Amino acid sequence: MDSRLKHIKPREAKKFLEQNGFVHVNTKGTHWTFVNKQTNRIVQVICNNKEIYPKNAKIMIEKSGISIEKWVKKH
Repeated sequence: MDSRLKHIKPREAKKFLEQNGFVHVNTKGTHWTFVNKQTNRIVQVICNNKEIYPKNAKIMIEKSGISIEKWVKKH
């Protein structure tokens, strides 16, 4: 795991994904689903009023195709 990653709030993750070309397409329970039409990548964000742990954030980042450095710089 990347030690630079910190807890991420779901709304921050949502905003960051939307700024990077992802569109919110579905909500099911406590999961938001985002799709990037250009890269055809799908990312799910857990939105249960708790912060996203670094381990889960890393998985989300890998699925998004956005570099960890860009995520760390933003947060």
